[in-house]
Amino acid sequence: MNYKELADLIFPNAKEISYYEEKYPRRNLPEGAVVIRVAPSPTGNVHIGTIFQAMVNRKVASQTGGVFYVRIE
Repeated sequence: MNYKELADLIFPNAKEISYYEEKYPRRNLPEGAVVIRVAPSPTGNVHIGTIFQAMVNRKVASQTGGVFYVRIE
């Protein structure tokens, strides 16, 4: 079995790559910029470690000219 056959078994309704490239275009970010996210747990209170991670990630994203996302579920 080759990769194409395996991909067709796992994702039978997947579209061509050009569809996804058009739907999600490249970000216009400077060289070396990073895109970082933090996703707090939806099952409980925010942990101090998550807050620290968010602060560090936000600082790194701003220093590199990148983007910082908070993903809420």
